[in-house]
Amino acid sequence: MRVFFIVLFFTKILWAFSSPQFHLDNDSYIEFLLQSSRSGALEDIDSQNSALHPYTHKRLELLVDDLIDQVSDILFKHHDLQNLNRLKNILQEKPIENFESLYRFIKKLKTPYPKEISLLVAQNYNSDFQAESISLSLLKKGRLSRLRRLRLIEKFNKIVRHPDGENLLCYLMKKKYLPSYLTKRLTVQKMKRIRLREIKKITLSYQSLFARNLLSLETKDSKKYQTQNLFEMRYNPRRPIGISLFPQYSTQPFKKERQKIRQQVIPLYRSIYRASNKNAFFLYLIKRYPEVVVHKEEIFPGIQALFLTPTQIFIHTEKVLQSYRDFQLAYLLNQKNPAIIQRARLWLGKNKDLFSQKSTLSFEGKLPTKDEVIRLTPALLKYFPDSPWFREDLFVTSQGNAKKLNTTGLGKIVFNTTQFLKRTFTYQTILSSLSSLLVSQLIGPFGGVVTYSLVFDSLNSLHYGSQWINEIKKSPKRILMGSALAAGYLSGQLAHSLFVGGVSGGFQALMTGRPIDLGIITGGVYQALLLQLPVGFSHYTVKGMDQNFANALIEIAQTSFHSSVRGLVIAVLDNGDALKGIKEGVLYGAALAGVKILILGFRYDPRDLVTQENLNQYAESTHNPAISERAYSSELLVMNKEHFDRVIWRKDSLYSKVINNVSFEVAGNVSIQESTRFNSVDLLSHEAYHYAQELHFGALRFYLKYLKSVWKFGASIYEDYIVCENGHCFDP
Repeated sequence: MRVFFIVLFFTKILWAFSSPQFHLDNDSYIEFLLQSSRSGALEDIDSQNSALHPYTHKRLELLVDDLIDQVSDILFKHHDLQNLNRLKNILQEKPIENFESLYRFIKKLKTPYPKEISLLVAQNYNSDFQAESISLSLLKKGRLSRLRRLRLIEKFNKIVRHPDGENLLCYLMKKKYLPSYLTKRLTVQKMKRIRLREIKKITLSYQSLFARNLLSLETKDSKKYQTQNLFEMRYNPRRPIGISLFPQYSTQPFKKERQKIRQQVIPLYRSIYRASNKNAFFLYLIKRYPEVVVHKEEIFPGIQALFLTPTQIFIHTEKVLQSYRDFQLAYLLNQKNPAIIQRARLWLGKNKDLFSQKSTLSFEGKLPTKDEVIRLTPALLKYFPDSPWFREDLFVTSQGNAKKLNTTGLGKIVFNTTQFLKRTFTYQTILSSLSSLLVSQLIGPFGGVVTYSLVFDSLNSLHYGSQWINEIKKSPKRILMGSALAAGYLSGQLAHSLFVGGVSGGFQALMTGRPIDLGIITGGVYQALLLQLPVGFSHYTVKGMDQNFANALIEIAQTSFHSSVRGLVIAVLDNGDALKGIKEGVLYGAALAGVKILILGFRYDPRDLVTQENLNQYAESTHNPAISERAYSSELLVMNKEHFDRVIWRKDSLYSKVINNVSFEVAGNVSIQESTRFNSVDLLSHEAYHYAQELHFGALRFYLKYLKSVWKFGASIYEDYIVCENGHCFDP
């Protein structure tokens, strides 16, 4: 029955984080195309700002091409030449402008190919032309098809996120021959025919072409402007553009120039050439400052790239910096970046009259809401292009990270540390934490978790001027995450599993670049499920003292399997590539098992040596840690054999050889350090009772008690505990 409820709970979590599947019949982009096709209004959509208006012509072209590619794959699979010819005829009739005829053609294909047509996806693209993710929706049919689609989306977006992503897509299409498709653009669907190995190879080839052209243009500019002795450029295939920039230290007379290069030119150069919107910035720079030379070169037949050389950045540093700052702030405002919207919101509150003088738009109250700032964004960018709501001495990257020039060494460290502390210790976090601690003392840890989430979301709503109901939607996930961690204060095997699994899952998510909250939730629930399995299955161990190698292989395999399952679920909940999540989990699990074996030791199985009678006798022994050590309360515990069997026993660790020869227990793992006492019933019982205390107090509370006692008593915590067996005494 417990297994049933845990599985039901886990299924509900999957369902809660899964949004409905995309369907052609109810997709807003498809409806817009149909309406525009009937009214002939499609020509007007590009008259608006492409970053603000969702239906730009280029994004619609990608959507339609992708849809045609999906249909082409179905027809080629069934060798349906008749319908392929009809599709070719529709393509010649401008499918976007005559989208209704294409849509009718696709609906007719439902009769011969009902299953394949029902799985078609209206692949939407955002303002950066990245493919928008779809929900995996594990509880609905077609989940494997959507899983494959998510993998294709991730492959496509990996290319688009490259600083020269648009050109790289064109280069891939020219280098990779794809005769089965009727369209010319590289879409998500075409990624089926391109392997990751080919993408890496072609990307390196493109970066090499780009780097050679940039080096050539820099050589020409440096001769023209006499800057040959200021820069050193090296080819580096690991860089997105294949080039690393350094000051030329071998030349002595240019100390001021070197300082400018190190503090301004190099940070600007790196930020510009790492940005995914690099080409859009170059076009903006050309329009704003025509005197700044942005080179346009054909690096491959039919592919032209834009270049801004380090010499041009050096000569026009102030103009390039100001342009980059204003462009990225406008870009982030269009992308609804919360931090930038908040800065603009506060500025509008202080300068309401100034804004009203220049714009016919207005807002109610002293401060505009978040939605009002988004509505006022076009007017803000039009009348205040210099972004006065942001500090003049700072600029931002395309990811929204603030950067400060003219600082090096200690000044740079202080600035970055200050920015990190401001982002981490906000007043919302501090007040929510204090409220949570107070409620936890009154009604328990779970009450504190709920309080933290509700207070945090309410303060966020007030701070950012957003609707409270929109903020509170984030609470369930935060409450689940907090509950897994709060279980560390509760007694029992289930609470222990939730806490230890949550910490392990969160660390896995952190190391693999996945959302930590999803990692904690997944890890806690998965560990609780493992608790329902027999002991011999959950951590199988070969018996015998000379089975280190076999047990090491088994542990690596088991840990990799468990981590791969967690990686799969985390990736699915994150709407990512499930197969990639499995691979990440396998690698992480193998590494984690290796670290455990190295530090804690190899598994071994002494379970048959200790009986329930031994554990009962040991409960009142003077060697019981509840009696012999001042680290814990004097409350006596009687450990049952089932809990004893769930302990993972280890020996021959690096810790015992290098650091200390004292046995210890941590999170259900007991590392026996004294090589002569691996089978000592007294020592095994003693360490097992530490695990019993961990279950009794709660894992987190147990370790807090332990740290408090170590801080108070230091090493003397063990001075009263001397074990004697067969006339021989041991000081553990």
